Amino acid sequence: MTVTWDVVFAQLIRRERQGYWGNWSLNPAITPGAVGVLDPGTGAFTPVGMAIPGLTTTSRPISQRWSVMSEHVSRKEIDLGADGTVIDPDTGTKVNAEITVSWSLEQSGSMFSEFAVTSEEFLDLSLLRSQLEWLEATAETHNMSTGHRISQGFGVVTSVIWAKSGLNIAAQSENTTFSLSGSVGAVHDLLGQGKGQGSFATASADKSVSQHLWPETPESLAPCPAPIAYTFASFDGRTVMERWTGVLGSFELLLNSVPGCTYVVNASLTYDTVTRTALIPAGLSATFGAIPLDATNLVLDLAFKGVFSDEHHRFEWNTPLGQWAGGVRQIDLSGVWPGSTSALDVQSGNPH
Repeated sequence: MTVTWDVVFAQLIRRERQGYWGNWSLNPAITPGAVGVLDPGTGAFTPVGMAIPGLTTTSRPISQRWSVMSEHVSRKEIDLGADGTVIDPDTGTKVNAEITVSWSLEQSGSMFSEFAVTSEEFLDLSLLRSQLEWLEATAETHNMSTGHRISQGFGVVTSVIWAKSGLNIAAQSENTTFSLSGSVGAVHDLLGQGKGQGSFATASADKSVSQHLWPETPESLAPCPAPIAYTFASFDGRTVMERWTGVLGSFELLLNSVPGCTYVVNASLTYDTVTRTALIPAGLSATFGAIPLDATNLVLDLAFKGVFSDEHHRFEWNTPLGQWAGGVRQIDLSGVWPGSTSALDVQSGNPH
């Protein structure tokens, strides 16, 4: 089976940035306002060749090192000194270098991503609604609508993280080593450990790898920033899904009484004009499924049953489409009677 690096990369990124996609190959077509089709199975974005009309964006600077690494990857730096040399793997000639950074990737499929990021650029999200008719017509032209309803997967790139230099590397064999050499300042700048414009003298791997370097060639500077990660808005008919990560039919809310919890919990979920209830026995769970994608103003009230009075917790989500990446939310319920209780939103990490 062909490895889809964009999907694996996105899974790593979402450990810290929910709702983001990874641009493993540094595809330059990924810019804020780009309109196209995103395949959730491969992570590949195919532009339709047009940006959303009325395109306006804002940016915020990011001055930090980007480092994303899977398991079974280790990194080390070797100081070669001012008179150090390495062998250029392409020409076989000696090249002056002061430092070598090497990564050991123990398993096939292990990957890492290191960049000097500069900014994140955002689309004006009001365009998604003001240009809805244009988007409907464009989706129909590209067979991404049914009965004038936009299909999930068609949409607009809504934000992009830009980097001035760096690299994406993934092992295609076990026990692979990838190395980068050059002057201390240039290599550190390349990897986001400095403030200047980065470059490298040599890059090599002892086994097959998937590699995307920026700049692409040794002893050169990148001509422009590269897009390394992004968010994507799709549609379900006329329902806007601002951080789309895959096809959704409905939302699901899981209430999980964690091991050791001795409380019985009454749950009430309201949205729009609907009210649903559930009873969660100690140590068990309950699920509110089939919550419509266009549901708004969700309120979850939890009552941990006591002898004389109950202890209450509340969660509120005004727009799940913008807050529930992946369409699933889990609340962990805990507490030992007659002590205090807690409820934790697992996806956000927020307790109530």
